[in-house]
Amino acid sequence: MDFLFIDFLNSEWRDGIHDDSYIDRLDDTKWMNELLTPWELTINEGMTEEKIKRLKTLRALLRKLVIDVTHNQQLTDNDVNQLNDYLYCSLFLQEIRNESGNLRLTEKPVNPDWNWVMAKIVESFAHLLSNHQIGRLKICKNEKCGWVFFDVSKNRSRVWCYHSNCGNLMNVRKHRERKQKK
Repeated sequence: MDFLFIDFLNSEWRDGIHDDSYIDRLDDTKWMNELLTPWELTINEGMTEEKIKRLKTLRALLRKLVIDVTHNQQLTDNDVNQLNDYLYCSLFLQEIRNESGNLRLTEKPVNPDWNWVMAKIVESFAHLLSNHQIGRLKICKNEKCGWVFFDVSKNRSRVWCYHSNCGNLMNVRKHRERKQKK
């Protein structure tokens, strides 16, 4: 299951191995456009330092809230108010579209700008909180990774972002630690 806010949070990229592997993809305009495309978000303005700063502030807020939620803490009224501030910055209209004979209700922003994108990111987070099992929202157990993911495994036992990456890496580390203790 995919969520826009998870893709957005994972704009903070680490390789999971090195402490100095941090890349902030919000500084990359091309990456931001690639983020928006699958979510059918097209904006009418360019990226400015001010917008990047607001996006990073939103990302920090969402990261804090994801950490809180994954530690079974409730959102405070202040947290909810901060999220609502982002939602209130964008207006949209609803529109019916006829797509090959199938009617679809869509949202059309009054002003397709970065405020609208931020509102859609917050909407995605709110959608997960209100419509899905919050216990499936997780952060990779590899401390050098921090990737956020939605656990779709049957028994909700997934702890690594991807078994082929961090899972294998952490299992090899545990194996080596056990061998050294012998």
